[in-house]
Amino acid sequence: MLLINSETGQPLAIMDGTKLTAMRTGAASGVATDLLARKDACKFTLFGAGGQALDQVRAVMAVRKIEKLSIWII
Repeated sequence: MLLINSETGQPLAIMDGTKLTAMRTGAASGVATDLLARKDACKFTLFGAGGQALDQVRAVMAVRKIEKLSIWII
């Protein structure tokens, strides 16, 4: 990803698109968890342990106090 100043056309940042996608997807999971999961939810099950798994876990744990994490590798 390339971030460019819209007024000057000067490049401001070059970012890894794969990591940005994982962070965005994780953030969406965090928002969805915050809005949809019970406030006292403390168990989290994740299906798959691919490239986005860590960002998913971090985002959910940012909005809920997770006491039990299960990761299923399918």
